[in-house]
Amino acid sequence: MSDRRPTFGAFNQGEVPTIACFNQAQTPLGVDLDALIAAMQVFVDRHVAPVWATPAKLVKSKGYLKGAWAMVFLDNADAPGALAYHDLTPDGLPQSKVFVKTTLDNHDLVSVSASHELVPQARLRAVRPDEQGQEAVPGPLGRVPDHLHSRLAAAIPPATAAPGTPRSGPGASPPPSGRPGS
Repeated sequence: MSDRRPTFGAFNQGEVPTIACFNQAQTPLGVDLDALIAAMQVFVDRHVAPVWATPAKLVKSKGYLKGAWAMVFLDNADAPGALAYHDLTPDGLPQSKVFVKTTLDNHDLVSVSASHELVPQARLRAVRPDEQGQEAVPGPLGRVPDHLHSRLAAAIPPATAAPGTPRSGPGASPPPSGRPGS
């Protein structure tokens, strides 16, 4: 039997990753991109980093940045049923793809699709193999709780949301899907 342990890759281990956020969609997001990035930064700082010890710095860009992870907003899903998913940048770093038109056609919020991808992306820094080679991750796993999505949506100033865009948060009507905080 070999004493060799499995080799695991890690992204920017020991560094706070920068996540370049950029919009390549022709479909309006339903929210100002600067406001969405600012709200997602608050979301990471207050709700993600304290649980998984995984801070990140989100920045607006016009495209991929060298050494940065990415969140790109595109029009239509390139996989059946996908509103968003994780992938890799051309440099092999973590990337989230958020499909704006597909999300809106599904009567969901772009902010929800984006935050659903942001949390697993941040978790990549938290995943460490234990002595048996299994993932050992601090904190609870699973989907992002609906109340956190409500906090993200509530952090976006109403003046930055497009007219008719569904919102969640205190005093807001539930989204057209009827799922509170989704």
